Amino acid sequence: MEQGTRFKAMYASLGLTVDDVAHFLQVSPRTVQLWISGRVRIPYAAYKLMRLQLRYELPGDAWKGWHLSAGRLYTPEGLELNP
Repeated sequence: MEQGTRFKAMYASLGLTVDDVAHFLQVSPRTVQLWISGRVRIPYAAYKLMRLQLRYELPGDAWKGWHLSAGRLYTPEGLELNP
């Protein structure tokens, strides 16, 4: 899946519109549209913020190797922690 399509799927899964994402990332809606179309590369910081917002990643070095999936927290060793 191309980066623009993945980015669109990410914000859509949060129920956000192009305008919402633009406001959240402090860019213009036109910029978001250019990212989605693939004409302009999505900045790493914007992509990373969306991944954090979706809880695909945890912020900071202290969480390196930890990840969330299907509502569960996984340790770097692969142990599953349930809430």
